[in-house]
Formats: sequence, structure tokens, C-alpha cells
Amino acid sequence: MANQYQQVPLIVKVGNISNLTSVEEEEIKGYIERETIFDVVFVDSDGEQMKCIGCLVPADGAPVITVVKDGSVVKAGVSLGAPVISGATLFEEKTEVTIEAEGASIFYTTDGSTPTEDSTEYTAPFEVDNTTTVKAIAVKGTEVSEVASETFTKGVFAPVIAGETPFESSTEVEITASEGTTIYYTDDGTTPTSASTEYTDKLTLSATTTIKAIAVKGGLSSAVSSKTFTKS
Repeated sequence: MANQYQQVPLIVKVGNISNLTSVEEEEIKGYIERETIFDVVFVDSDGEQMKCIGCLVPADGAPVITVVKDGSVVKAGVSLGAPVISGATLFEEKTEVTIEAEGASIFYTTDGSTPTEDSTEYTAPFEVDNTTTVKAIAVKGTEVSEVASETFTKGVFAPVIAGETPFESSTEVEITASEGTTIYYTDDGTTPTSASTEYTDKLTLSATTTIKAIAVKGGLSSAVSSKTFTKS
């Protein structure tokens, strides 16, 4: 998944560090151009910091490049970012989960607990077939990342309501959902439940009408789909 970036203003907080030389500035620009620098922190020998935020900052929280000023030398190193957890967050039967952290070992949990280096090590994609919260950390040497977390929810996909709108005389409405589900709908604007009218065939409308529908399977209900068909 590609990082989403936001451009932020240039802010420099000057501590007891001298300004960067042009050589150092060019080196930092090189990191920016490679999109590996996000939030630059200059640290002096006393541990005081000045922050220069003038580069691309991932909107989803990011690894941070720490630039240590040592004389006229800028040393750059990327702190370890949290792993990226991917998969369909809403699924009906099961979903495959992948976890990525370039150049680092990954440890994860599926019971909601906080992962440590003693947790299960991630080696390959795995499947979940019930609502599950996956949490993961990346570990590289002595560095340990922040915890990444993603919840994968077992449920039912919302039905799709299709038909021509606006229409002149009448229109046919078709409602579809995943195989094995039962569709319930309303045509009076109320929220459908499993006690509402069951959809079995196309509907014919001759007046402006709002159709709302849910899909139900195995005791689980989908989110409500809604579409208004307008008579012109």
C-alpha cells in the first residue's frame, strides 16, 4: 500500500546548534527526493533537539529520520516504522492477512494482546475466519517499532440496489447480494430488519420511492443499502 503524504510548512526550532551548511542541506534534500525522510530531528551532543519539518510526512504516522549533527557531518538513519497489516477488513467466510516491514522481523498476536518478541513470528500470510484483531511489531537489532493494529470483521456484504432513476412511467428495481444470503427490504423509508419483506423478485415502481435493504446470513446482518428512485 502506498504511503499517503501531506506537505507541511517549513518550521525550524533552533536550539544550541549552528545552522546547517549548504552541503548538509543538499544531503537532506537528497533524502527527501528519495521519499525516505519525513520528520527531521537534529540532536546535539547535549541531547537538545531542533526539528525541521519541511518534507513529506506520511498521513498515517511514519518512520522518522534522525539526523545527528556532528561537526559538518549529517548522519541519517531511519527509525523503525510500524508494520503494515493488510487484508479485507470485512469478509464473509475468511480473509488472508499479510504483514509487511521491510528488513525487519515481525511478531504478531491475534487475541488483542500487545505483541512482543516472544509472540508468534510472522513468516507468511495467514487466514482468519472470525472477527479478529491483529497486532504486530517490527524488530530490527535492538530497535522495536510501535504497535500496528487492524481489525478484520466477519460479516455480510451490503446488497446492491439497481434500477433506472429518474424514470418517467415506471422502473424495475433489482436487489442482489452474496450467494447464500437472504435479502429483506422496505419501500417506505424505514430501516429494514429480518422481519421486513423478503426480496424474491424484481420490484416495479411507479412513484418516487426509497428502497432500503439488508442481507442476512447465519444470524449476521449487513449494513443498510439505500437508493431513491425518482419519478420525473
